[in-house]
Amino acid sequence: MNILQIESNRTWGGQEYGMLLESIELMRRNHKVFIVTDDNHKLWLEARRSHIPVYKIPMRKRKHIMYSFYALYKIIKNNSIEIIHCHNMVEHRLCYPFYKYRKIPIIRWRHVTYPTLPKWWATFLYRYGCSHVAVRCRAIKDEIIKTHKVPPDKIIVITGGIDFNVFHPSIDGTRIRKEYCIPEKVPIVGIIGRLGMEKGHRYFIEAAKYLVNEIKPIYFLIVGASDSTTVKELKHLAQTFKIDKFIVFTGYKENIPEIMAATNVLVIASSNEGIPRVLIEGLAMQKPIVATDVGGITEVIKNGITGIIVPPRNSKRIAEGVKYLLTHPSEAERIANNGYTYVRRGNFSIQSTVDKIEKLHTMVLSK
Repeated sequence: MNILQIESNRTWGGQEYGMLLESIELMRRNHKVFIVTDDNHKLWLEARRSHIPVYKIPMRKRKHIMYSFYALYKIIKNNSIEIIHCHNMVEHRLCYPFYKYRKIPIIRWRHVTYPTLPKWWATFLYRYGCSHVAVRCRAIKDEIIKTHKVPPDKIIVITGGIDFNVFHPSIDGTRIRKEYCIPEKVPIVGIIGRLGMEKGHRYFIEAAKYLVNEIKPIYFLIVGASDSTTVKELKHLAQTFKIDKFIVFTGYKENIPEIMAATNVLVIASSNEGIPRVLIEGLAMQKPIVATDVGGITEVIKNGITGIIVPPRNSKRIAEGVKYLLTHPSEAERIANNGYTYVRRGNFSIQSTVDKIEKLHTMVLSK
């Protein structure tokens, strides 16, 4: 099957990485996959490394709309595209004519629980402008049904999958501790992900302010990249609290499994999510996790069983959750073991995810 993945986001995060992983697995199954991106050099580079044909088309500026449409038309025609995966509203609008007039099925993805635009054209595209809507968790499905009155049977839940050969408890984090000069016995609390406002790094730093007075010594890793302004603001906040010597900003890192292996507790402080990829990865690494009660997180984390759930935007509760895990090691181990068992027994492998995508393709093309 000839599949087009089109992604207009210019950032690199779980959404883009997950799409790339799924594309690689689809190619392993003898499908032909083509990726179209806007100005996302990281996605372009990673697609090239994975030997996936990738094209750049400007999609986010109206002045380019005719050029973008014609360029996309040539890609679809020259590669005999049979099905299109759209990951944002920008490319969905651009691809709609191919669904309407060339009868090419569109799978419209929704990865996060941000309130979708209550615009008539957004409702139209969700209800009539695609074959099916694929979402990463039940919470997103509920939100789309509520906002756009999309029939429930048109929305398919397909959680993101990970490679359990890459993320597993046997990985050694010693090299990370040596790199940042953190002794073996000193606890490390980590937050991993793009440094965006919705990811809650401010609350993580505020939680660190409480924890440095309660647990000594302790270190914090903030792993991820953003624009220089955001990084400066977060570093300034740490300096204002006089805890900057306990916080390491690593920037963007490729060796996430090693970093997770070095941590004692992982934190997800987001105010908006689907089921974050780092959550499944952390559980697969057998790490205890403190996570906020947003999106699809509670579809995976059961409070006190597979993790600790706290309210969003609440630094004190984050600190309390982390402190509990660090000061109750047997409980932390029990919770980590439960989380590990849950993801290994659940349908969270990349193979299981792509099984569902192939099943959706079959259903869409049979109509």
